Amino acid sequence: MAPFGQESIISNHSTSTTPTNESKDVWVFGYGALIWEPDFEFKESRIGYIEGYSRRFWQGNDEHRGTPNKVGRVATLVKEPDAQTWGRAFLVHDNGQSLKKLEHRLQVLGGYTSTTAQFHSSGTRANSKPIDVLIFIALPSNPLYLGPAPLGICACDIVDAHGSAGHNVEYLAKLVAFMKVYCPNVNDEHLFTLENFVMRKIKSKYPHLERYFEAAILESFSNILELADTFAEDEEEDEPVAELENENSRGKRKTRNTIRPVQNTMEKKGMKKSMSLNLVTLPGVQRALKAIA
Repeated sequence: MAPFGQESIISNHSTSTTPTNESKDVWVFGYGALIWEPDFEFKESRIGYIEGYSRRFWQGNDEHRGTPNKVGRVATLVKEPDAQTWGRAFLVHDNGQSLKKLEHRLQVLGGYTSTTAQFHSSGTRANSKPIDVLIFIALPSNPLYLGPAPLGICACDIVDAHGSAGHNVEYLAKLVAFMKVYCPNVNDEHLFTLENFVMRKIKSKYPHLERYFEAAILESFSNILELADTFAEDEEEDEPVAELENENSRGKRKTRNTIRPVQNTMEKKGMKKSMSLNLVTLPGVQRALKAIA
């Protein structure tokens, strides 16, 4: 699958924003695991938000991020006036299988129900018309609904849970990484406060789980760098280029020649040290960030 945002750059399709008799195209909004693992074919994706809902870790999961004995916590949406939830919208061409697969994953296994909302694109599409999207919400009536709880309890549930898709901490870490890398100016108070509770718990008792947060940030940056590398290959020979301020940098280089060393530096030095690299100074990265927004 192409990196975040690349689908929207390479796609030349002209599509409707809502399903019609002539088209089976439909937009689906992901605010949890769908963001990084849609598990269905899509033609385009956009970063943005829906209004009137807040993301909360109030839904239980006893399959992918937990077990019947140790139920994990995953995200759902709760109606809240003036609230925004940021995520990723996918343009899906339903061939009779994509939505069925999605409904099985979220409704049959996950206990969610579907409704619609309006999605607002960010970045270069910020002034475009809102898009009607399909959203999946866990209601209190479903058997896996855990409901509100102090964030300290939520953190304990997450740290203790592991399912077929991996550790519950990894789920939280990937969502945090998405928000910090792709929506850096958005303060998701519930999510980031929960992150702090989880980090305090794992630092004191389970330090090996901290790797999930580092790996998630690294993966998100790698997706951006991969997309930036694609842009860099299209740049003209006389276009201004960036310099890497490290031992591998000698004079000006084309952007595509600086991205790989940055990736290598990130991998060799580890995420904590590599975070000091100013990635956004690379022209290719700047264009990639604008494209995925």
